[in-house]
Parts: sequence; C-alpha cells; structure tokens
Amino acid sequence: MLCNHHIEVGYISTDDLDDLNYLFSSYKALGGNGTGEALYNKVLQLRIKN
Repeated sequence: MLCNHHIEVGYISTDDLDDLNYLFSSYKALGGNGTGEALYNKVLQLRIKN
C-alpha cells in the first residue's frame, strides 16, 4: 500500500502526495472504514522529499 511504503521510508514525494490526495478523496466519498484515514494522517506528518 502506498501509505505503508512511505511511512516505512519516512518521507513522500510531491507526486506521490498528489496521488494519495486523489485516492483519499475517493476513499472518503465512498465512506471509508477509518483505517485508510489513520494511515493518510500519518503520511501527512512525513517530510516531503523530491
């Protein structure tokens, strides 16, 4: 999963963050189960590295 990878490496690129934001908006619109939101919030705390 995209989130787990970035949490493991400790950073995210701007391109991957854009992709994640796109995926997360769909996830929320479909009523997500909360797990995805927890992972998304962890990724938002990571440093951005290009």
